[in-house]
Amino acid sequence: MAAKTAPAAEEIHYPTLERFLESADEAAAKKLYGATREKLEGLASGPKGPAAKKAMAGIAKVEQVLLNGIAFREQAAAAKKGRR
Repeated sequence: MAAKTAPAAEEIHYPTLERFLESADEAAAKKLYGATREKLEGLASGPKGPAAKKAMAGIAKVEQVLLNGIAFREQAAAAKKGRR
């Protein structure tokens, strides 16, 4: 059996995400899923609790990714200023 090769990597763009990371701050990233998180917290104690808890865990991971992207942008900007 022939070994499978990975398809050629194409550059993938997410323009909405890129725009958000270029312009947002930490408060905006935390506020983005605030209403959804509140609704899920209300469901967490009911019969849909396990699904709501999984969704909240997913939202927490997405928020962390956004915060890491914003922190990286700020560090890159600070490093760029430091080189000048």
